[in-house]
Amino acid sequence: MTLLRDKLQHLPLEPGVYVMKDVNGRIIYVGKAKLLKNRVSSYFRTKPHENSRIQALVARIDDFSVFVVRQEHEALMLERSLIRQHRPLYNVLFTDDKEYPLLRVSTQEDWPRFSIARRRRNDGATYLGPFGSSLALQQLLKVIFKIFPLVRCSAREFAQAKRPCNYYAMKQCLAPCTLPVEKALYGTMVQQAIEVLHGKNQEVRQVLRRSMEAASAELRYEEALILRNQLQAMDGARAAEQVVLDNHLGDCDLFGLAANASTLSLCLLKIRASRLVENSPFVVAMPLGEVDEALFEFLLQYYGEQPLPREIILSREPAFVEELREFFTPQHKLSLALRGKKKALLNIASRNAELSLAEAEREELKKQQRLSELQQFLNLPSLPAVIECLDISHHQGSATVASIVCFREGLPSKKDYRHYTLSEAITGPDDFASISEIMRRRLQKANEGRAPMPDLMVIDGGKGQLSAAEKARAGFPELRFSLVALAKSRLRNNSGPLVRSPERVFVGDTGEALSLREGSESFRLLTHLRNEAHRFALSFHRKKQGKITSSLDQLKGVGRVLRQRILAHFPSQEALRQASPAELSQIKGVSAPLAQEIHGYFQRQL
Repeated sequence: MTLLRDKLQHLPLEPGVYVMKDVNGRIIYVGKAKLLKNRVSSYFRTKPHENSRIQALVARIDDFSVFVVRQEHEALMLERSLIRQHRPLYNVLFTDDKEYPLLRVSTQEDWPRFSIARRRRNDGATYLGPFGSSLALQQLLKVIFKIFPLVRCSAREFAQAKRPCNYYAMKQCLAPCTLPVEKALYGTMVQQAIEVLHGKNQEVRQVLRRSMEAASAELRYEEALILRNQLQAMDGARAAEQVVLDNHLGDCDLFGLAANASTLSLCLLKIRASRLVENSPFVVAMPLGEVDEALFEFLLQYYGEQPLPREIILSREPAFVEELREFFTPQHKLSLALRGKKKALLNIASRNAELSLAEAEREELKKQQRLSELQQFLNLPSLPAVIECLDISHHQGSATVASIVCFREGLPSKKDYRHYTLSEAITGPDDFASISEIMRRRLQKANEGRAPMPDLMVIDGGKGQLSAAEKARAGFPELRFSLVALAKSRLRNNSGPLVRSPERVFVGDTGEALSLREGSESFRLLTHLRNEAHRFALSFHRKKQGKITSSLDQLKGVGRVLRQRILAHFPSQEALRQASPAELSQIKGVSAPLAQEIHGYFQRQL
């Protein structure tokens, strides 16, 4: 703390961005300031903060850095960029949250396609959104595909197509996979589809009508027919739209708001050409419990990747309203609705935000009850907010792989899932040695500060598997976490009808076996965790098997039947890779020259 206070003395009285870091150097909070010295010093005042979340943030700060800018507007841009890049623990995270879907347009490809994405990536594609729900986005995509005959198949299906698919027969695809299509025409359709998604329906209709009339006049009847079909589809979609709300509304976004101590709920009413085109709920966590700050970051992130409407209307005036106005251009307006139709619509939006917040509170209560029940059942020292499960999996008795999946607050956190390949020292299906190795590697990673340990680690298996994990744990006594093993139920025959034993949990400290009551919250959570670990390990097997299959497919003279025969002959993928020409030539249909070619191919891959 002394070093931090020394740094505070030399901070400039200038605008900029500050970055808070923990003891491991990880960025935990990014903020902006008109005067860096005053803002950063406020965190380290002598009097304790009233907000317990800010106290928790300050307790974790081990260092900070600042970046001076010329204007506050530059600070806003830099803050938004750093939040997206580092995803700090105590910032409001919205646009990259996998809970809210995005619409991805692969504009970097020759024939762009529209698809739903869960994360914005730096891959050259165009991303639209986020949207309030996957269902709303799927319905929107259906409308787009009815209007614009765009490619729907995957890149692999597109490359392997031999003839047009059924969408071409239904006039819902131009089939550029097999038929000659002008790229300029297709590119125009993609841009028009994006404009429709931005609410510019009237402008696109006018362009389509003029283009259709021009194509007809120039005797380009096939192109005119395509344009006519698009116009008819747009008219059909327009007839299904809601009635005009008010001719004077134009293009605007209205945000109703509701909040509690830790959660911000917003309801967006998106109005284009005086029509309600979208009604989206957004519920985001407020790590520091500051409503104005959370709303500010939400709006910056939401409008960071999409065009601004003519007017943004809020249900309350935030403390940072002037700073936010500087972010928008003079052609766009940020305002409050005090009366009239806009006020009535905001009341509707606010009511829906309240309902979404109440639902989120109920879900949070159920989540906490589930974790609390598991804590009591296993007699854990703290609530198991983060749980990991280790699973060892085999393929045909060998090709052992491992997976570790992670649940946060009782829900899968797929960004924390990990695959493991066992070392060559372990041969055959040795679960105990495999668990010991993977556990040691996982603990070593935590010991080096590269990944924190969970509150609870679950091993898929029984008492023997738990002992193997405990053996690895003994080498890292400074790491504190709870360790249990989850054993599957089994059929038993006690001189009578077959009965299924209950699922059991072996507790590390006592070795005691606790029976899970089927249907209980602990049962649901632990079995979901184990099943997810199984699924993830199986996907790794299939991926590795797919690599072998695709490798064989590249060899001339190896067809589908012979490929299956080769794969079935060897107990594992590694055995196939290491097979000698003599072993390969024992397979029916594999000649000596082909055996040499297969052997040479895999040797080159090593």
